[in-house]
Order: sequence, then structure tokens, then C-alpha cells
Amino acid sequence: MISKELQLLIESIKVILLDSSPTVFKDLANDPKLNWQRVDKLLKYHCIRPIFYQACKNTNFQNDLVERVGVFTKKQAIKNLNEIVESKRVLTIFKDSGIPVVPYKGLLFLEKLYANKPLREIGDLDILVDPKDSVKALEVLIEDGYELCVEGNISKMLLKEIIKTTPSPEVSLVKKTPIGMNVHIDFHWGINEAPQYRIDLPLIFSSAKMANFQNQRLLLPNNSSIFKMLINHHGGRECWVRLKDLADLIAFKRTYAEYTSDDLTKWSSEMDMKKIYLAAETLLESVFFAEYLPLDKLENSVSLKRIVYMWEYATHWDKIMPKIFLIRIYRKLQDKNMNWSTLIYNQIKFHSVVSLTENKRLFVLPEKYVLLNAFSKLLSYMLRVYLNPLNLSQLRK
Repeated sequence: MISKELQLLIESIKVILLDSSPTVFKDLANDPKLNWQRVDKLLKYHCIRPIFYQACKNTNFQNDLVERVGVFTKKQAIKNLNEIVESKRVLTIFKDSGIPVVPYKGLLFLEKLYANKPLREIGDLDILVDPKDSVKALEVLIEDGYELCVEGNISKMLLKEIIKTTPSPEVSLVKKTPIGMNVHIDFHWGINEAPQYRIDLPLIFSSAKMANFQNQRLLLPNNSSIFKMLINHHGGRECWVRLKDLADLIAFKRTYAEYTSDDLTKWSSEMDMKKIYLAAETLLESVFFAEYLPLDKLENSVSLKRIVYMWEYATHWDKIMPKIFLIRIYRKLQDKNMNWSTLIYNQIKFHSVVSLTENKRLFVLPEKYVLLNAFSKLLSYMLRVYLNPLNLSQLRK
């Protein structure tokens, strides 16, 4: 059973993205038993505050929380404008340098899925580069004034080591723009963290075309690549545990209505993500497109119920317990059966790799000590997050 507070968020998506009647949304919003403090928590976790605010505007509903959400939404719109300008500038620099780079997630989804309507929360500016160009592209950004959070003098050798040792193919850079706002770039030289998924990165670049992006001609991924970016991140990485992920999928299906479910299933199957995509389709059918259907009667009901539980739990998986919940969902949604021993080993191996851009660990051992290096990362994380403030640099001396 979905709580009234969560249903309010779902109804806001239905009102804005599916043109549903606002009656249910208005009835829920005016329910005196609604817990608005919990609504606030859910909105922050699910990252759909602009959609919720628009639904409230459309229905003339107002209260203290809606006013705060409105302030956030306006600040987000200003931030988006700042990052649109910077995104066009950075992508133009790469184009002039002869380095193929495409926008990824964020502003790309905002334009192509939402037609630049201020309905999407965006954190960082994401760009994707071919791995063979990654060091050169990082040099271009650093020369432009972007800073890497890493110890030591920046050199080509150091950048090569960062690319080599970072287990997840991305690093963050930051720069203050001329108007005094910080811009964070998430720089990706790959989008595939999991070995069981098949993501043809060269195809994303070979099929990319010069097209209009924020009123400028820049290199953009084609429609199937946009979908694969979406399902890889929202499904393969996050397992649809936030409503923002499904809102993007709804927006994609609405914008590109010429693609059938068979087309999307085919693309997902090519990535070994068919079960991940079908789980999202089932959630849409049962929760958004029709009257709520009991999940017990649906295929893969265990995973679906766990996803809805995460919707209600509304705690990010950078904490230990929600991370465990997420891994349980993740294992069930793989096209090829994955036993717990394989999953745990993959996690341990991933976290054992020491990256130059990560937070300091209590100790670092040679690469062959996989288990101990992973344990060091876990222990360092627990001390940093749960026993803060501890000065780990002092602990390492």
C-alpha cells in the first residue's frame, strides 16, 4: 500500500507529465491528515521538486512547504541558466579542439526530454568523452581553469594515473563562473561500471551527429543513445529507486512517441538490461498509467515491492542500510542470474581499487590485498560519516 504522502508525489508527476486530472492531487494536498514534514523528506530524496511545484501552481495550492519548494525551483532555474551558458562554452571549446565530447544526462535530458521547461532537478554538468581522448580532454578543462580535487601537481602522468586507477569512469572538476557561481563538471570517459552490461561506447560517438543544443550546433548523441544513457544510469545504476528516474522515462516516452515498447525492449536487451527496463514498464503500468495494481500479482513482484519500499524509505544509498536494500534489488534485476558470492566479490573488487580522487583511507596496501583494501575503504567511510568529525589525515600519520 502506497502512503498518501508518496501518492501525492506520484500524482504530481501524473498531472504535469501525463496530463492527468488534478482531482486526486488536490484531494490529497487538502487532506488534513497529510504529513507535510514527510512530504518534504520525500521531495528531497526523489528530486522532483520542480514538477511538484508546477502541479501546485496548476491547482492553486499553497502552503509553507510549497513556498519553500518554489524558492528552490527558482534557484534551480537560475542555476540551470548558468550551466547552460557554461555547457555551451565548454562543448564549443572541445569542438574547436577537435575532441569529440557529448553532453550526458542533466542538461541533455532537460532539453531533449523536457523541451527546456524548468521541471528537472539537475546537480552537475555531465559530459562524456571517448576513453582515448580522456587525458587530452582533462588537460583542456584544466587549462580553461577547472580544478581537480587531487593531491599533487597536475601533469599528464598524473592524469593518466587518474584515468587508470579510478574504478568508476568519472571524476569531478569545479570552476567559478564570471557571475560568481560554482560549476561542477562530472567528467565521464565511460558509462559502464558493471561488467555484465553491454554498452557500446564507440557506437555512441560514431552515431552522434551535429545538432541543435541550446541554440547552438554541437555534437549530440542520437535518440537510442539518449535512451541507453537513461536506462544505464536510472535502471542499471539506481534501479528506479527514485521517482525522478521514472519521470525521465515518462518524458522520454512522451517526447519520442514514435518508439514502441518493442523498440525500447530491443535496445535494453542489447545492453543485457531487459529485466531492468521491464521492471520500469511494470511500475509505470501499475502505478502511473492505471489504477494502482497490487504488486503481488505482477511478475518480478519481489523486486517491485522492494523498489516501492525504497520510495517510501526515502534515504539515499550512500548510507549503509539503503545501500544493502539497493543491492538486493540490483541482484534480482539482472538478465543473467547473479548469485550472492559473485555480486559480493564484484563489490569488494570495485571498492578495493584506490583512486587518486577519492577520500583518504586509513591505510592502503598493494593491489593484491583486495579484501583488506576494500575493508579500509569501508572503515574509513564509517569513521568519516558516522563519527564525524575525525581527521583521517591525522589518523594516517
